[in-house]
Amino acid sequence: VHYCAEQFENDGSIGSSIIKTVKRAMAGEYSRELSVKVRAGQANLIRLGYRQGGAPGYGLRRMLVDQTGTSKGELQRGEQKSIATDRVILIPGDPTQIATVQRIFRLAAKGESNAGIAEILNSEGLPSPKGGLWGSPTIRLILMSERYLGANIYNRASTKLGGRRVNNPRESWIVSQHPFEPIVPPKIYRTVQSLRRTPKNSYSDEELLGHLRTLIDEHGYVASSVIDAAAPPASKTYSNRFGSLRTAYERIGYETATRDANAPLVRAQMDFASEVGGLLEATGYQVALTASGRFLTLCEHIVLAPRLFDLRRDGERRLWRIKRPKSLGLNFVLAALMRNGVRENLYLLPIQRFGRSGKVEINDGPNHMEEFEVWELNLLPEMIRWFSRSPPPAETRHYLRGR
Repeated sequence: VHYCAEQFENDGSIGSSIIKTVKRAMAGEYSRELSVKVRAGQANLIRLGYRQGGAPGYGLRRMLVDQTGTSKGELQRGEQKSIATDRVILIPGDPTQIATVQRIFRLAAKGESNAGIAEILNSEGLPSPKGGLWGSPTIRLILMSERYLGANIYNRASTKLGGRRVNNPRESWIVSQHPFEPIVPPKIYRTVQSLRRTPKNSYSDEELLGHLRTLIDEHGYVASSVIDAAAPPASKTYSNRFGSLRTAYERIGYETATRDANAPLVRAQMDFASEVGGLLEATGYQVALTASGRFLTLCEHIVLAPRLFDLRRDGERRLWRIKRPKSLGLNFVLAALMRNGVRENLYLLPIQRFGRSGKVEINDGPNHMEEFEVWELNLLPEMIRWFSRSPPPAETRHYLRGR
């Protein structure tokens, strides 16, 4: 390091080296002392009920106040205070978001799982905090946040210069109780936390297996989505206890194949695969259906995955999100785009089209996927031949010439 604004020379002499070392130590000590003072100041402001940076959270807003506590207006996303003596507090935000937060806590207090709550909100078209679909992690973060109880918490985690983020023990947290107006009643909040902290080993093996039998009696089948919708206990509880869901199924004599055959969506997928396989056989392809009914092997070297995909909402967009199935040697995905349970379009997607993300998104409306669209199902054999660049069977060539 060469210093250009210091009194000593950068000549590598002993004197310069000693002075450099001393000044570096002085700078490091100054930085350490400044860090301690800044941290103490932030902790004091937290105890007084003021916000110290960060997003306010779903259903909350930031308000700027002066040193007397008089409001100076709300801070929008990306805005910061410009006067050192001004402070920031949290206030209730959009009424719709507040109602959604309160509803999330009410559902959780009744025993609804995170996945179940997310499914309910998505079915009603309510946007998540980021404008997309709700998921279990988002619901979990909301239910764990004490800011909805009106608490101001600081020092949950810390990161030293060049180090990793470290979660601090609760006794190290700096907490100010109720500096903000709560939007969730304390009784409901405590009920939710008590349910979420139920010990993992509070269920016996027989209780867990009995719960599975009850779900089978109610739904005719059982899957992780069904278990999570009825949680607690959640599907992860079974995996932790028995090693996997499959092992738990085996303990009650429930076969996975039976589960798949009874599940409505899986049954529809299998029916679609059978329909496609029958068409390809009629045009001369040798078709082998896997035991799961999820993949077709054509002429022993082309692997096709027929799949159904429902229309979904992502913020302002309506789209079909097609994910690449996990299978070695997969060549094509035949995606049937569904709208309200009705098959609307078909797309034959080569596996290379998915790229690293492993998914393809098709917008509801104008898109650039026309070259992959199967206008009629009976055109599928020709498109498979075209994309795979392999000659079809003799019967198929005859079928194409006569079309």
